Amino acid sequence: MKLSVIIPTRNRAAFLEKVLDSITRQTIHPSRFEVIVVDNGSSDGTPKVFSRYSQVLPNSTYYFDDRPGLHVGRHIGFRKAKGEILVYCDDDIEAFPGWLSGIEQSFADDQVGLVGGKALPKFEAEPPDWFDRLWEKTPQGRYSEYFSLLDFGDSICEVEPYFVFGCNFSIRKNILEDLKGFHPDGMPGELVLWRGDGESAVAKAIQERGYKIVYNPDASVFHAVTKNRMTAGHLYSRTFAAGVSGSYAEIRRNGPKQGSGFTGSIEHTVRTFLAYISCLPSKHFDVMYAIKKGYIDGRHHHAAAVRKDPRLLSWITKNHYLEENP
Repeated sequence: MKLSVIIPTRNRAAFLEKVLDSITRQTIHPSRFEVIVVDNGSSDGTPKVFSRYSQVLPNSTYYFDDRPGLHVGRHIGFRKAKGEILVYCDDDIEAFPGWLSGIEQSFADDQVGLVGGKALPKFEAEPPDWFDRLWEKTPQGRYSEYFSLLDFGDSICEVEPYFVFGCNFSIRKNILEDLKGFHPDGMPGELVLWRGDGESAVAKAIQERGYKIVYNPDASVFHAVTKNRMTAGHLYSRTFAAGVSGSYAEIRRNGPKQGSGFTGSIEHTVRTFLAYISCLPSKHFDVMYAIKKGYIDGRHHHAAAVRKDPRLLSWITKNHYLEENP
């Protein structure tokens, strides 16, 4: 098998059912890929959903590990995978029928190290009228990192590393092995200060090593946008976590005294919002303010925690996280 689809999940059986169903409808033959579901401590019907779909996805396996963090599931999938291409996806996506075929096509070029595609919204409810303001435009198309959405059109092209989101992230196994895996990500709320910059560091390292990073519109997914995510409270939590990740990355680069600095694409987006926030209708102000405040709070809280807790600093500066958790 060439492709290993890896799906970390926790207590989202209804979503898992949809992604597995979409995988049963892939245009390539099931013998050319495997599916690895890594349960990160579910207490719902996740095992039953997997059991049902394992009957129609013969090359599928299930692993359970309740240690905290998305990187745990990602690394279990890495160690267990038989394919040379690792296809990481979130448990709340639904794949296009040509998803795996497009990924396989792009990796036919030996110089390609990372592949992504569209991540189009699948709304649970009508989006609020401020939703469109959260799209950023580029010459290639548009994206919204607050909801991990991206649409760069219908042509294959090379892209910058931060335009391959973790919800649809395919990488050569030998490259990930060389990079010693992912940084921490997706921590539960009580451990949010122990998160890192996840797949972002991997993507950046791939570019630095001279590999191509490819956007293929066939290798695309729908990404769930639930009603509870389209709120100021969720956006505050999302950007707070992004602020923690930004501080983590800054400390790894420059040491703990730099942890409260502000760099990165989300901070750029925040500054863009600030340029016109005073002109927004009052009903939009709460959302934009939540985004700004969440990111800044995340940066400052993380930097302060690092100064107080030497264990956290030790965690941040580890060489790799393939075997360890906080």
